[in-house]
Formats: sequence, structure tokens, C-alpha cells
Amino acid sequence: MLAPEHGVEHCADGLEWAKCDEVDDAWKGTMTQYAGRLHRHHDAKHEIRIIDYVDREVPVLRRMFAKRQRTYTSLGYHAG
Repeated sequence: MLAPEHGVEHCADGLEWAKCDEVDDAWKGTMTQYAGRLHRHHDAKHEIRIIDYVDREVPVLRRMFAKRQRTYTSLGYHAG
């Protein structure tokens, strides 16, 4: 599996950008929900991939990405 996906859409939900890297617990629930939706059964579905993009040149985005990586790992995903 390839980890992960999410990010900017959460900041658009009324959060202040400066606090956007502080919502780790809220993201874990949302990420769990999104991943669960991806795993719903369908006969044509054989592999689940979550792809996460990050601009590593922007410190706040790099920190948010690192937090998402920890959450993906706790959900059983691995980067690859």
C-alpha cells in the first residue's frame, strides 16, 4: 500500500491556518472515517491505496504530513 492522502480541505473548514497543524486528534477521526469508506466492499475493488501529497518546502505542511503519517501507521497502513 501507498500511504496517504488528506490535508488542505480541512483547513478550508473554517480553521485558522496558523492552528492547522494542531488538529491531529480531529484529523485522526476524519482520516479513519475516510479510510473506512475506501475499504467498503465492492467486487471490482482489489487494492486500496491512499496517496498523500506534501510540499516539503513549507514547514507547516511538512509537520502536518508527519502527523498524518503517524495516524496512517496507527491505522495499519505503510508507506511504499
